[in-house]
Amino acid sequence: MASRARGGQLVYIEPASVKALQETTRVLRSMADTKGSKALLKQMNKEIREAVQPVVDDQAKAARGMNFQRTSKQGGSRAARTARTLKSGKVKRGRGLREEMASSIRIQISRGANSTGVRIRHASRDADVNVIARRLDSKGKVRHPLFGNKAHWYETQSDGMGWFTATGERRLPWVRRNLSEVLDRWVRDLARGIDRAA
Repeated sequence: MASRARGGQLVYIEPASVKALQETTRVLRSMADTKGSKALLKQMNKEIREAVQPVVDDQAKAARGMNFQRTSKQGGSRAARTARTLKSGKVKRGRGLREEMASSIRIQISRGANSTGVRIRHASRDADVNVIARRLDSKGKVRHPLFGNKAHWYETQSDGMGWFTATGERRLPWVRRNLSEVLDRWVRDLARGIDRAA
């Protein structure tokens, strides 16, 4: 299965690995809790995330290293705009756009009947950041209001086109191989009845 960029997410799993994930999940859920099925499921999730984490690290590095074209109409930075004053009187700066993008990349393991898979998603709590991140990924530029004044919009260019999708797809063969190894090992070990709980 090819990776699919869709709404800020990438799918990184082949049909054979989907079947392995479904089978291991079925076996673990059929086990009595006394056999440590929850601990085993937690351990399997940990190993899956470890197999995919280097992709997230690459994407976060791409987000943090993004450069924006400066114009004569520069608004205040997002970090300054989202700063807040603590009770102590100290000012805590908000996260800048690049840091917010880098910190909002998530690994999602799905086990639904029609949605089994391992996905990497960009999911900030700030909906505007998600829109900007997807726009930068697909177009390398974004329109934004100056100082939040929506009567005046400007377009800013960046070198970030593909920061999420292209960066992830470069790792696709590596991710497929490692996920396949992790899931195949779990299928074999469960078939032998080996307890691999941490």
